[in-house]
Amino acid sequence: MNRADRRRHEAQQVKTGRPSDTVAVHTLLDEGKAHHQAGRLAEAERAYRLALELAPDHPDALHYLGLLLYRLGRFDEAIDFIHAAIEQQPSNPLYWFNLGVVAHKASRGEDAVQAYQRAITLNPRYLDAFINLGNVLKDHGSASEAKEAYQKATPIRTTISA
Repeated sequence: MNRADRRRHEAQQVKTGRPSDTVAVHTLLDEGKAHHQAGRLAEAERAYRLALELAPDHPDALHYLGLLLYRLGRFDEAIDFIHAAIEQQPSNPLYWFNLGVVAHKASRGEDAVQAYQRAITLNPRYLDAFINLGNVLKDHGSASEAKEAYQKATPIRTTISA
């Protein structure tokens, strides 16, 4: 059975509600991530979208597709997909962090600040979120607030380095 046949078979199993539904989605996500990391973005997008056909509300599939769209420079779509992932798992700090990354790149500074702050609320030791928050604040002329974010990151960085 070639890859296309396997995908069709897995898709059919999901549609009929068989227990292998989860396995099929995770197989597609693993495949998509491998393509994504290797720079085969069209293949990655196909795998993520097929996973979403099988499980439309799967938070990781939504998140990964959002990250892929970000990489393609399709920021508005990326934000939409990451928001959809957050709707499924609002307490996942990584989703909020990546929303901040995309929002900052899309020149949505206030949205980026809110996303990073939410990531930090969910994980008060999220070093990268503090640093990125400081960067957004600095870029938008809030030097004192940026300095405060960087200062909050310093004890975390020291603990990690020790």
